[in-house]
Amino acid sequence: MERGSSNLLRRGIKIVAIAASVYGLIRSYEFILYFSYFTVLANASMDVALAYFLYLDLAHGNGGAAEKSQGAYRFKFICTCAVVFTFLVYLTILGPTQEGGLIAAYADKGWASLCLHVVLPLLSLADYLMYDDGFVTEAKEAVWAIIAPLIYMAVILVMSLGFGVRWVVLNTDMTMSAPYNFLNFEAPTGWFGFDMSQMSPSTLGIGVAYIIIALCVVFLLLALLLLKAKGMRKQN
Repeated sequence: MERGSSNLLRRGIKIVAIAASVYGLIRSYEFILYFSYFTVLANASMDVALAYFLYLDLAHGNGGAAEKSQGAYRFKFICTCAVVFTFLVYLTILGPTQEGGLIAAYADKGWASLCLHVVLPLLSLADYLMYDDGFVTEAKEAVWAIIAPLIYMAVILVMSLGFGVRWVVLNTDMTMSAPYNFLNFEAPTGWFGFDMSQMSPSTLGIGVAYIIIALCVVFLLLALLLLKAKGMRKQN
């Protein structure tokens, strides 16, 4: 009975997380560039990772442990770091600054934002801590986490420089070279400039290169924290 309950919980966490994320993605969709935002890509990638692990569990039983490679664990770990990052940033910075405050931000579009920024990240984190015991939790694995912001920036560069895509600056008729003002490399401060007096809806006044370095450091620290937490969980 205990093993059956464990199987049900392990699978249930993944199913609920995927369902919540898919609902949130569908309800939030407005235009094709929707798929260029980090939260959307992080959620979609996490859904793929969870679905693959769920498939292995259902096909082979015992969580599909024998069939999971370290590469699969790493991909899921990278996705977990990405969605936990979106959870923290939205909770502490983006959500509270929205019109109406944090609760109103989460309730947007039928609570789609809550599903994307809270439900999926927290369930993914729980799934990682509770069940990914086959993952090698050595500190060096943390380096893999910085792949997420680096690949994301590479995708934005290809879209912007290769295909001429532009994103509308919030509440204006202007456009910029990235979905977020802190990644707008065509702003006056460009890649390596620094002038806080330039801060506006289209830039933070900080060179994009410095932002990317800061993001990599944050992801690295977050990954180390998650690895430490997993290591402690495995010892208990």
